Amino acid sequence: MSKNIITTSSQSPKNENNNDNEGKGILGRLKKMRHKEFLIAGIAVLIMLVLYFTTCSSSFGSDANTSNNNNSNVSDSECRLLRIERQLEDAVRSVNGISNAQVIINWESTMEIIIAYMTQSGQNTSTQNPILTQGGRPVIIREIYPSIIGVLIVADGAQDPRVRVELINAVVTLLNIRPAQVAVLAM
Repeated sequence: MSKNIITTSSQSPKNENNNDNEGKGILGRLKKMRHKEFLIAGIAVLIMLVLYFTTCSSSFGSDANTSNNNNSNVSDSECRLLRIERQLEDAVRSVNGISNAQVIINWESTMEIIIAYMTQSGQNTSTQNPILTQGGRPVIIREIYPSIIGVLIVADGAQDPRVRVELINAVVTLLNIRPAQVAVLAM
């Protein structure tokens, strides 16, 4: 035996022309914004900063030889790239007219590390083993930094054209990249 339950609703259908609620709440404010790209860039900066400070913050105060943490999700080479980003951010903050700044560097890939190997040859086989230091770390012959795709600077005071040009010139000189690879936005 089956039971049929009938329910009724006391709500009236929504009026399509009711614009009273459109301006309320976060979604309503977002619809009214004229510069959505600034909002999107701000959210991207916020996400990158959260990732930046949560993944590699313990390695910034130490050098590469003392930052051996096997529980870390970020390799030493990635921390070195993030350290470059942080140094650039500190330099941007020291520019006259800038009170606060955030910098994001977009790298083409991760850093390539070339390790020293010792080859041992037998009758029909040869094996390569990395040469290790006394601390158990491999001997690094060379570190190859990846190319920079672009740099984003978001700074208080960047609305001044003179400051914006100074920031672009400083980044172009420091990182040896083209001016078109640098974007400067005001906070």
